[in-house]
Amino acid sequence: MTFNYAVKILNIMFKLYSVVEKYPCIRVLSLISICIICLIPATFADVNENKPSVLVIIPSGYTDDLTLQKLHEVSGQFGFGIQNAEQTSNSFKNILASVSPESDVTIVILSGAGITNLLSDPSFTKQVASWYDEGKIIAANGESPAILAKSGILKNKSATIKNSPELVREFNDTGAIYSDNPTVIGNRIITGQGENAAEEFVINVIQQMIIKEIRKETGIIYLGDKNNSARYIVPTGYSLDKISAVENNTLKTEWNGDAYNLSYSLSGIQYPTDYHNWIIIADPDTNICKIYDPDTDLEIPYGMIQNIETKDIGKRRDLSSVNQLKSNPFHEPVLSGIEKGLNETNETLRRWKNILEDYNKYTNESDDLRD
Repeated sequence: MTFNYAVKILNIMFKLYSVVEKYPCIRVLSLISICIICLIPATFADVNENKPSVLVIIPSGYTDDLTLQKLHEVSGQFGFGIQNAEQTSNSFKNILASVSPESDVTIVILSGAGITNLLSDPSFTKQVASWYDEGKIIAANGESPAILAKSGILKNKSATIKNSPELVREFNDTGAIYSDNPTVIGNRIITGQGENAAEEFVINVIQQMIIKEIRKETGIIYLGDKNNSARYIVPTGYSLDKISAVENNTLKTEWNGDAYNLSYSLSGIQYPTDYHNWIIIADPDTNICKIYDPDTDLEIPYGMIQNIETKDIGKRRDLSSVNQLKSNPFHEPVLSGIEKGLNETNETLRRWKNILEDYNKYTNESDDLRD
């Protein structure tokens, strides 16, 4: 039963309670029902509120204590809600059903013996695909990336799974492209090889959640025209649905789409966002963009500056003059192939390690950031 259904039923029960004064027994039963239903929104609140949160799917016999511990620890530090959905719990299916298409929930699937049952449940793999289609971040560690592969969301995409010959063979048979990196970041998909990659896996999940929140607020950012080209900050995993602008050194999430001349300094671009104190920083020399939190001194790779010839996009810089159904003027920003000025992944992970204080096992700094 979802939150919305609970509210509807609650309204009906209140009406019933008010019209049965002559029948004390029915009134008492109505009151009990109201009390029970009132508990339902609280049970599923974490995955229905608009604030970003994490839903951790814990299969029976799970073997991923460290990942679970780190998820709770780091989610709390950055203000994200978190809820466990244990396969052995009677409320397991209800919790999954409570995740509405509009909810800002990141799904994380851990490893355990129950993965076999989830893999053989077509309704669950279909649900995973639906969550991804709704724009949610999906993450899986250990053996559980097999569920993502079976759902179809890893087809022709680089990802990883627990490194065993049988698992890797079956993984590749689904159309996924196995990577031997401890963790792999894709477009709203994070996969890891198990507890040996727990810290890096959790870091990547939280990073992607922060990027998503800032991207949701600002989208693509128009910087201005120069030499017959329009320049934009294009974040990883972007869509054309949201385009903002920087005008007079101010980030505007709403503007009329008109063109203006480029005005930023060649020494760099810094624009505060409305997401806590995070700042978007871009380097015009390398075209690399990152987001920065001055409170924690944290940096995360974010996207790239891209140039588009103005003749290709018409008069409107919000792309409303482009046939978006047939033409996407941007190429996907790919951070992993840039050498000049970019060792962002290594630097970011070192900063996270210091901030979270207990990362003493990390040895492999992933450089497989891609979309």
